[in-house]
Amino acid sequence: MNYNRRLVCLCGTPPILKISWTNDNSGRRFLGCRHYGSSFQNSCKFFDWYDLEFPSQANTVILGLLKKTNKQEKQLKCRRMLKLILGIILICNVILFFYLVCR
Repeated sequence: MNYNRRLVCLCGTPPILKISWTNDNSGRRFLGCRHYGSSFQNSCKFFDWYDLEFPSQANTVILGLLKKTNKQEKQLKCRRMLKLILGIILICNVILFFYLVCR
């Protein structure tokens, strides 16, 4: 691809740089219509690869790291939720304690 040329979508707007997260092209960048995937009805579906094709080993590594990151983010979210619930329980117990002591 010649990066010096000015690309224009079929709909007349400049395309934007996006990242593919499919199994075959994980992390590979491409230029696509800025309206694709939005509520804009007339996306021209313009598409052009920005990066050269990755070796298959790179795809395997990227997918493995993505799965690991997603798992860690899910665990972190669960820990935050547990921390919030325990905090609420602690506050309720303190309120109940003072209610029972002061009545």
